Amino acid sequence: MSNSKVSAETILNIQNTLADYCIAVDDQNYQLLRKVFTPDTVANYGAVTDGNDDIRGVDSFITKVEEALKNKRTQHALSTQRITFREDGSCDVRTYFQAHTFSDDPETGLRHTTFFGYYDDNLKEVGPQTWRILQRKVNGHVRDVPRTDEDPID
Repeated sequence: MSNSKVSAETILNIQNTLADYCIAVDDQNYQLLRKVFTPDTVANYGAVTDGNDDIRGVDSFITKVEEALKNKRTQHALSTQRITFREDGSCDVRTYFQAHTFSDDPETGLRHTTFFGYYDDNLKEVGPQTWRILQRKVNGHVRDVPRTDEDPID
């Protein structure tokens, strides 16, 4: 399928699937991730987790997210995006992101961490105008902002 034969509705549904990821994580509504990823998804967050292990399956992914974000709040923003359709009807999407994590962790002293980079996703249509991520690879960087004694705790 060429990009010129894709409807605006299809593009919007793909973008909404990717936005649902941010909404699920920021609202801590982790079950919404089942509407973002396929049951057999493969995700690699090595660029922001100091590892290159693939997370296999949406259930494992939800467990990892819940563990990683325990006692933390997040704020995601998506920006530049490119969608390229494959002959098999799936699509590859590169989406640039910035994600902020907020915590008051006495062990690390961190208060604010910024992640930035891009998601490389492969999505497939699993029903009429219903898209899910089959594979995700995160390419990014991390910037920790250390907490000082002068910082007010909000």
